[in-house]
Amino acid sequence: MQLIENTCRHSDVLGSERREAFTRLLPYLQELPIYYKCPGLKYLQALDQTWKWVALNLCTFQVEPHKPIHSSLEKWINKRLYQEMQILKQQPEPDFLAPFLSDL
Repeated sequence: MQLIENTCRHSDVLGSERREAFTRLLPYLQELPIYYKCPGLKYLQALDQTWKWVALNLCTFQVEPHKPIHSSLEKWINKRLYQEMQILKQQPEPDFLAPFLSDL
């Protein structure tokens, strides 16, 4: 909880001090169990979007009553990851095929 409080002390969400504080917190957050895993680019995009969302919304996080902080964080992050995956599932797969040399 101390690392979260340290991060939230810096009101400028895009400021370097807050970014540095979040960078110190991120390894601990990434150790929490992630329940929604699947292969593919969309999962990696959803995970990336989730960490960005966590960085921007960390200070709105609230521990659930009678629950340990890590359980509440785990649920909060996994819920957002699930939402991001649902958004990306509705989008078509990006076409990342490189052109053939003969097409150049």
